[in-house]
Amino acid sequence: MVQAVEAYRHISASDELKELERLRDRARHNEASALANAERRARSENSLEIAKSLKINGVDVDTIARSTGLTVDEVLKL
Repeated sequence: MVQAVEAYRHISASDELKELERLRDRARHNEASALANAERRARSENSLEIAKSLKINGVDVDTIARSTGLTVDEVLKL
């Protein structure tokens, strides 16, 4: 048992394994960031589509901006 614990300590202290773990953590972080960015883009695109529809239907620009989180200028450019 003592040999197994020592072997585990030796392996876990390995610079190569530490680097692999760091790279694995970085990859997880990058994946989470990419997913968050994709969700933000999707929400933004959805807000634009809703704003376009509201504008076509004659809703006030200020109301559209408040409802969608877009700026008045962004709504006016639609």
